[in-house]
This record gives sequence, C-alpha cells and structure tokens, in this order.
Amino acid sequence: MKGRRRKNSGIESADYEVTEVEHAVEALTKLFKGAQVVSNMVGPFIKYGPEVVEACLAAGCHYTDTTGEQDWVLLAQERWGTKFAAKGLLLAPNVAQMVTQREKSPQHVPRNARSHTLDILVL
Repeated sequence: MKGRRRKNSGIESADYEVTEVEHAVEALTKLFKGAQVVSNMVGPFIKYGPEVVEACLAAGCHYTDTTGEQDWVLLAQERWGTKFAAKGLLLAPNVAQMVTQREKSPQHVPRNARSHTLDILVL
C-alpha cells in the first residue's frame, strides 16, 4: 500500500515516498530495488534490522541506520560486513548515535567544578 507524498520541513529537496510493506526480506527487497541507499530508522535494530540488511544486500543498495545498539553494530559487521564489501556496498549501522558520551558527560560534572571545558574523544 503506497502512502501519499508529502513535504516535511527541512527536507524540501528530498524525493521520498511513504510506503507500507510486510517486514520480510522478499517484500523489502522488492521495495528497495532501484534504491541507492536505505536509511533504516526502525528499531530495536537487533530485532528488526536483519531483514532490512538482507533486503539491502539482495537489492544491491547501501545500508545505514540510526542505532545506538552496540550488539547490533557488532552483529551486522560479523554477519554481513564481508558480503557488503564483496559487492562494493556500504554497511554502516550506527551512523547517528542517539546517546553519546559528549551528550551525557556534562550531567556528571559537579556544578562547582573549576574547569569550564570538557574534552572527549570518541573512537
């Protein structure tokens, strides 16, 4: 079932379509055919991600998502990393970290701390 096209503020130049399909590799593969990149925003990714990644691989498109789940990132690399690389495709879970040390650390700094800066290196 196809949704209607609509414009969202801030992405006026994007061409997109809202579509509903079964959450199964075959249905998702058919949906992704012809796409260059799929940006998955449906989690938890450890539960709902495998079918999307498999469909991207079958459809020949790059995969990104917005996960913060370390177990999902490691599973994706282990299970599909080599397969994506062999096809020249990008497998990039965790493109947008939802909670990072940079965001959380200031909450743990005492209000009377003398330092006015906080330097963090995320690897």
